[in-house]
Amino acid sequence: MATPKTGNPEGRPTKYNPEYCEAIVSYFLNSEEYPTLEGFCIPYTFSTSSLFDWAEKYPEFSESKKKAIEIQKHRTMKGAMSGELNSTYAIFIGKNCHGLKDKVEQEVSGLDAININIVKPRKKRGEE
Repeated sequence: MATPKTGNPEGRPTKYNPEYCEAIVSYFLNSEEYPTLEGFCIPYTFSTSSLFDWAEKYPEFSESKKKAIEIQKHRTMKGAMSGELNSTYAIFIGKNCHGLKDKVEQEVSGLDAININIVKPRKKRGEE
């Protein structure tokens, strides 16, 4: 006869603590170094994948994580403008982590700018 399963149906207990909501925002605001999700995780010994899991499961943590990322975006832009951050690094972070992109304006000319009117030829007398 099989023994019934006991314990957490999802596996081991989560390391999530509601205090992380305030802690992640505080870390991103006050870090002497450039703040990253990985940097936040190091002292707590959990992985960034845990942060993403918690953001899906706990709405309050999701909001705190979003605030932290906005703080990082601001620090990236501010650091790039002041010369504190390497411009290549700032561009990379902006494009790959914050959805920023280069604006390219294109002017269309050539065949696309020409109006082409196709006129059906008139039928000659006696033609059907």
